[in-house]
Amino acid sequence: MEIQGSTAHLALLCSPGMGHLIPFAQLASRLAKVYNIAITLLINSENPSNPAYLSLLDSLPDGVDAVTLPLPPPNSIPEGGSPMTKIILTVISSLPHVHSNLTRLISTKSLSALVIDLFSFPAKEMAGQLGLPCYLFYPSPCTALALNFHAPELVKSYQGEFKDLPEPVKLPGCIPISGPDLVEPLQDRTTEMYHGFLQLCTQLFDMKGILVNTYEELEPGVVKTLREPDEVRPPVYAVGPLTRPIESEADRTHESITWLDLQPDKSVVYVALGSWGILNQEQVRELALGLELSGHRFVWVITGCSDALPEGFEEKTKEIGHVVTSWAPQLAILKHKSIGLFLTHCGWSSVLESVTSGVPMVSLPMYAEQRLNAALLTDGAKVCFRPKESESGLIPRDEIVRVVKCVIEGEEGEVLRKRVGELKNAAVHALLEGGSSYQAMAEVVEVWNKNVA
Repeated sequence: MEIQGSTAHLALLCSPGMGHLIPFAQLASRLAKVYNIAITLLINSENPSNPAYLSLLDSLPDGVDAVTLPLPPPNSIPEGGSPMTKIILTVISSLPHVHSNLTRLISTKSLSALVIDLFSFPAKEMAGQLGLPCYLFYPSPCTALALNFHAPELVKSYQGEFKDLPEPVKLPGCIPISGPDLVEPLQDRTTEMYHGFLQLCTQLFDMKGILVNTYEELEPGVVKTLREPDEVRPPVYAVGPLTRPIESEADRTHESITWLDLQPDKSVVYVALGSWGILNQEQVRELALGLELSGHRFVWVITGCSDALPEGFEEKTKEIGHVVTSWAPQLAILKHKSIGLFLTHCGWSSVLESVTSGVPMVSLPMYAEQRLNAALLTDGAKVCFRPKESESGLIPRDEIVRVVKCVIEGEEGEVLRKRVGELKNAAVHALLEGGSSYQAMAEVVEVWNKNVA
């Protein structure tokens, strides 16, 4: 499909978290550079002074106007809540600012649509009141989206808690999903999060279209299933993988990169668990001791819980390990030739960065849809090892040792590396002209161009 010049203008609304912002920023950049769409990117940032955030803003191309929305008032977000609850409350707090920005854009630009993410659904009603078609940018896999579509009927078919589900859930085009691996909001029917999630799932059917940050070769069955025309479900477009390029000098000269330059090829375990995930002290200790006992080199980016490291850990492992307690350039690390394994929380942005860098994974999921992602990567894409948990959910040090050695030393690791290399190459082709993701994006751009007044 040939891309013509465009006069369309889109507003994109992103919820807090670098894992949400990175793909949203890449969506904005790709729409501006490849499809000639003007973009206003409205951002809820949990830390506007974060170097990673500022670096990302600097990387945005001409044609993308980034607007950082004000932070919530002090003490307006309760302490101790789940990451998902904090994100949603932050978005709700920002709605008056979103409204004023959209009103301004409507009066000065030819806005074709508002694109939101999954946590920004409170803005959907506002879009309707302003006469804006509302699209969803879904930053998780199509497997999770399929679960969203089927969740309302799923909860009616089973009355107990899903963690006790006797058989895996089998959705069209998807891998079988065990009860404990279903998304976090479905795990406890008594919570507000559960009821809010089901309400959100029903609202998906009201969207004008859904853009998903995945690609057909990574999830072939479910992408093909959701691309089939449906009278009830909105159109689904697999437009990924959208990951941040390495662009800044700070990325290339970071202390972690300097350390990695001294290590042998494919010898280092990279450990990073996202900007929102914080391990409990016992799991931090077991992970640290497992890394130490494995004897393999590691870079561990640990924020928010570094004080839980065993006493003397950094000193004892200084010959093989490098601990970073602040921001680190994840994509530059993953693309470094010394990295042989990524121990990850399985946030989807991190997953795509690992796959497009050709790095196999070991999963340590914590919240949201991360357990589902881990199952998809292990049983579907086959680019990940999944450690065995104790009954309490703890992954003990011996299990950390086992999976690290399997991937770095064993034949199993070679199989994972070969498979992830295939998916890395497929990701490149998906985004090229004529590729599956290029074509999918062109289809929705054509719709937006027709919406220009």
